[in-house]
Amino acid sequence: MRLAGVALIALIGCKGGEGPAGNPGPQGPPGPTGAAGAAGDRGVDGMPGMAGAEGGTPFLLTQLVARPLQYGDADNVLELFNQQLVAPAAGTLILRVYTTGVVAKRQDATSCQVEVSLRRDQQPLPLVAQSLGIVDGPASRLEVSVGATLAARVDVAQGDRLLLHVELKKKDPACAPAGAAGPTQIAQIYAQLEAQFFRVALPTQ
Repeated sequence: MRLAGVALIALIGCKGGEGPAGNPGPQGPPGPTGAAGAAGDRGVDGMPGMAGAEGGTPFLLTQLVARPLQYGDADNVLELFNQQLVAPAAGTLILRVYTTGVVAKRQDATSCQVEVSLRRDQQPLPLVAQSLGIVDGPASRLEVSVGATLAARVDVAQGDRLLLHVELKKKDPACAPAGAAGPTQIAQIYAQLEAQFFRVALPTQ
């Protein structure tokens, strides 16, 4: 009986150290989503955007206009027509004049050339000019069909106004005898103006 009491005291007084941590258990299912928080105050508004531009390429195409050039016109510059344009914004105008017609060389000459030109406002020199006609032809009378496209570029600011003149003149003195007058025809020229407006040009290398 005495031995049993000693054994019981020894058993109660002994305690072992902590064992190593076990492997983690499996992850539980996610909990429910919490309620949304209150909305914050509205931020400061940014600067307003710029108004959009109209679609497409603004353009103008005039009617076809004809004009004869005669002996009696001498060295005068004849206006086939004029056209006023207003630039809708800053950018570039591409101008084209389409010309066709006939030039007649007289009997005793070997050449006859006329000039079609496009001039802006009251500038003394044209934006572009083109000679049409006959060079080194036979001494007999000769009539030929002619045609050309004149093209020019004009940079503009918004609201710029342009008055464009399409003009015709005799370039070669041989087209008419010295001092000649009257209705004898040197040329009959048809012209048409096209204008297109662009904001952006193609980059070049």
